[in-house]
Amino acid sequence: MNIQTIVKSLRGGQTNTADQLRQTLDQINIEGLEAAAEKLEAERRRVLLDGSDKELEAIETKIAAANRDI
Repeated sequence: MNIQTIVKSLRGGQTNTADQLRQTLDQINIEGLEAAAEKLEAERRRVLLDGSDKELEAIETKIAAANRDI
């Protein structure tokens, strides 16, 4: 679950109870998000050696989004 999904569920237009908020937060898979960020970092290292500036910019944008999600 990413941050946009969480924000949508919190802003759903209805009043959320503490239990609903806890359930939403419990759905966050921190380990999965961290693993995805680590894969992006590995890809960034590869792009630094073999890629273009455009590829590097794209992967850094993805890394920033992944870090925000974490």
